[in-house]
Amino acid sequence: MAKPHFIHRIVGILRTLRWRRVKRASAKWTPDTPQVRHQLFSAPVCPTGRITGQSAGVISLAGRRIQYAVDIGFETTPEGTPHHAGVRGWALDLDRFEPAGTLCLTAQSGHREHLLPDQPRGDALSAVRVPEPKRKQALLCGFSGYLSDAGEKVTLELELDGSRHKIGIGHPHPPQILKGHNGWLFLAGDSNDSPRQFTGDHSPSEGWKRSWDCYTRALERLRDSGSGGKICFVIAPSKESLFPDYYPLPRGTQTPLDSLMARHGTLPELYYPVDVLAPVRELSYDPVETHWTDFGARMVCQEIMHKMDGHNPSLPLQFRMPYVSGDLGWKSVPPLRTYRPTASWPNPSTVIFDNYVLHHGRIRIHSNPKAPRKQTYLLFGGSSAEHMERYLSAIFARVVYVYSAGSWDPAILEHERPAFTILQSSERFLTRAPEPEIDVSRIVANKLSDGRVTKNGVRQELMAEWNDSSVAFYLEMG
Repeated sequence: MAKPHFIHRIVGILRTLRWRRVKRASAKWTPDTPQVRHQLFSAPVCPTGRITGQSAGVISLAGRRIQYAVDIGFETTPEGTPHHAGVRGWALDLDRFEPAGTLCLTAQSGHREHLLPDQPRGDALSAVRVPEPKRKQALLCGFSGYLSDAGEKVTLELELDGSRHKIGIGHPHPPQILKGHNGWLFLAGDSNDSPRQFTGDHSPSEGWKRSWDCYTRALERLRDSGSGGKICFVIAPSKESLFPDYYPLPRGTQTPLDSLMARHGTLPELYYPVDVLAPVRELSYDPVETHWTDFGARMVCQEIMHKMDGHNPSLPLQFRMPYVSGDLGWKSVPPLRTYRPTASWPNPSTVIFDNYVLHHGRIRIHSNPKAPRKQTYLLFGGSSAEHMERYLSAIFARVVYVYSAGSWDPAILEHERPAFTILQSSERFLTRAPEPEIDVSRIVANKLSDGRVTKNGVRQELMAEWNDSSVAFYLEMG
């Protein structure tokens, strides 16, 4: 298939693209240098560590009441030896509402550094509930700095007027991020062991084969039944698959994706969109986040819509460039940020339901009376599918998103009778097949009984606001 005109435009721009550092709220690209550059790291990448002791609390120091919080991270050498320690924190006098004290760092070798409070920390003002007239004087209460040659532990103390309070000892965690080339970060230390998946030799077990055979047979039955309309099972690529040249470890001989494609790659519903994302990979992903960007999600949505039904309007192509962190950047001390292409256009759709369940079992429904396609689109996916909601709801009258990582609920399919259904999972989850059929109402009930929701304390009030008659089925789930 020929590339759409806009892709040719974007690829042409990329040849002369750079990110220009401007205000954090917004950034724009300008065509005056030969390659994409994410302005990122002026300091070592220090994945978060742990503190034995009280990393946050309220203490009495030099006769004053002080509230504080401290984080620590350790940069490691390629050999795994801790090197620099990155530290950030804040301390506020609870009576005067002003910055309080100096943070003292002592390395294993005895080397010492002192960090003065000179960083703005709006989160501290909220934590302490600083009154409005005092917020300006309290804002610069943050510490941020580095201790070179930290070794395996760092002693942290808060010092004020000659008195000291020992906060605790900082130690390195097993790394949760890998620092790649050109400053790109990659996932590590996750339950799926992403680095080993990429570098190893996946020999599929009989159990792995059976589970994927079961899933694909169920997928074929779903297709033949017509209850899900047209079906697509899309696998969001791991970042290292698109950036093997940036990844710090060599690719192995066979990944779980290779095994899946060798066994089920001819299944027409199976789609791995690396071919669409690779030409614009530095817009589709960014250095400090695991998941694809809004730009990447748009590319995938457009291609899936074409595969399912070629007669579709083009999706919006407007973005702003905020300077933000991500799920990898936040695992560093201090957090690392970059510019990210984020959808920025007036979307006429409205969220008419959200059950505010945390992760699995989350349900969100969009309604768009002005949509050019008067049909229902169903998304059974994970975090990457959340980036797809905004685009699909611009085209379709009803979009229902269910966090299920590629599993589907027959009851929801029967209720919605969608024209199209996307099942989305991620490459790093391919070490096991999704469960083909699930009961979302049971998952929601378990989450609610455990209090695993995103709006604790106000959820019932928010749920009472959903009064569209088309969501009664979901309100009955709790």
